[in-house]
Parts: sequence; structure tokens; C-alpha cells
Amino acid sequence: MNPAQNQRTGLWSALPRWAVSIAWFWVWVCAIGLVLMVHLAFLMNWPDHFIHEDSAAYIIQAESILRGQYLEDMMKRPYGVAAFLVLLSKLFGPHILVFVIAQHLMSVGTALFVAGIVRFAGAPRFFPLVAFCLAALHGRIVHYDNTIGAETISNFLVSLAAFIAAGAAFRKWPALPAAAAVGLTLGAVMTCRSAAIGQAAVILLWLVVVLDAGLLRRLGVLALAGLFASAVYLTPAAINLAIGKRPAGNEIVAAMAFVVGYSGDFEHGVHLDRKAQARGYVEQMRAADTPQGWPDTGVYQWPFGAIHRLAKPGDSEVDIERVVRSSKR
Repeated sequence: MNPAQNQRTGLWSALPRWAVSIAWFWVWVCAIGLVLMVHLAFLMNWPDHFIHEDSAAYIIQAESILRGQYLEDMMKRPYGVAAFLVLLSKLFGPHILVFVIAQHLMSVGTALFVAGIVRFAGAPRFFPLVAFCLAALHGRIVHYDNTIGAETISNFLVSLAAFIAAGAAFRKWPALPAAAAVGLTLGAVMTCRSAAIGQAAVILLWLVVVLDAGLLRRLGVLALAGLFASAVYLTPAAINLAIGKRPAGNEIVAAMAFVVGYSGDFEHGVHLDRKAQARGYVEQMRAADTPQGWPDTGVYQWPFGAIHRLAKPGDSEVDIERVVRSSKR
């Protein structure tokens, strides 16, 4: 066969691949541009000035660090988000817009990680694009991006850890460096949100199950990732111990208040004398519920008022926690 004809045939067969790659490049440019414009629109037109019910705790923590009052601060939230806010304040200035813009950009990064995971799993190019759009444009996601909180940074770090784990499982990235990176990332997630320990466990167990390696190597990956995650997670506690900061307690009561308020039995069970103190208030607030929920932040957090009404004079935080735990019944 004529060599020149073979060369022409090879060129023609390569052109569609190049054309497809260029087309997909511009599709992704357009998709990312659309996502950025949607996020910018929310950033410019959001009515609540970037604050929701949980924002104050993180802002107070960041302010206490910036003002040198960290030892006196008694907020119970993990300090990962506050440390992130402090870092942004030092780099770009302590303006709330800086924090919100960073969250929007992290959310786009989260969506890209999700798309990368889908592609690593072997899905055709169309499905990573769909995953990217769903992850970046979901209304609840954009809402969280536009308000100060732990949701966006937690999603970003979890998706980063899952992306690295997927690279190790599907693209044969070096297992031990990937395990260390996954552990560091998951440890950072848990310093922002303690409840992320469940997500961390799922990612680590999934990595151990799907990793193409022997049993001992898989266990070594799990141990290494767990070691790094624990080291990062325990670092704030070690720092507090070293500088003499008194523990501020936990948020068990705050988390369980909604379960007790919304669905707790105030007619039967234990602590009936305490429940009698709160029964009228609870019945009134439950009756005011609507299909759309309560009208604003101050109203929907009414279960905290129910918890206060369960208390008796002289009760400590431990007493209240014990009552709240048992009042679910």
C-alpha cells in the first residue's frame, strides 16, 4: 500500500479525536462560565447579607483569634472554619465578601472534583459534565455557598479526599502517598465539622475495599490514613492543652434539642414534672407549624426554648444533657 495514502488515512482518523477533544474543552469552558455567572448572580443579589443562624458562632470564633482572645472564647464549634476565616482575613482583609467569594470558588472546585471522580470511574464524558452541573448549581448548595458556615468547606474537603481516593483506586496513584493525603484532608474536614467522621469512615472503608492491592497493603493504607486524620483532628485539642485553654464542652444538647422539640413525647415517659413546665409552649409551637415550616430563623429554633423550660434551678450542663437524652422517650 502507498505510504503516502497510509499517512493521509492516519491523519483523517486522528482529526475526529482532536475535534472531539477541542469541542469538549469548549463545552467545559462554557459550563464553568455558566456556573460562575450563576454564583456571581447570587453573590450580588442575595437578600440576607450572607448570615444565617450558624454564622455568628464561626465569626465570633474568628474574631476572638484575630483579637487575641482565643483563650477566653467559649464557643463550642470546632475551630477549623474559624481558622480558615482568619487565614483569609490575613491574606485579603477581614471582609465578609472575601469569605463568601472563597466559598463560591470552593463550591466550583467541589463540583470539578465530583466530575473527576465520575470520570475516573470510567463514565463517558457526558456524565461528568452532568455531575458537575448538578453539584455546582443545586439551589441548596448555592445557598450554603452564599452564607458563612461549615457546609461549603466541608463539602470541598470531602470531595477532595474522595477524588484522591478515586485516583488511587481507579488510576493506580501511589497508594501510600494517596493514603496520607486522604488522611490529612479528612482530618481537616473533622476540624471543621465533627459530624464528618461518618463521611471519613465511608471514604476510608471504600478505599480499602476497592484498592487493587494485597490485604496487608490495604490495611497499611487504612492505618496510615487513619493516623494522619487523627493527628490533624487532635491537633487543636493538643494546642488547647499546651496553652491552657479550658474545654468549652460539646453541642450534644443543641443537636438533640430539635429532636426533642419536634417529636419528643411530653405527655408520657420520664421527667414528667420537667415536661409539664414546657408542655404548653411545645404544643403552641407545634400547632404553629405550616407546610412551609416556620417563617424565620428565630421561630424555627424554638426547640431551644423548650429545652430551657425543661431546666430547674441549679441544673448544670450535665444535668440538662441527661434530661435531654432521656426526654426523647
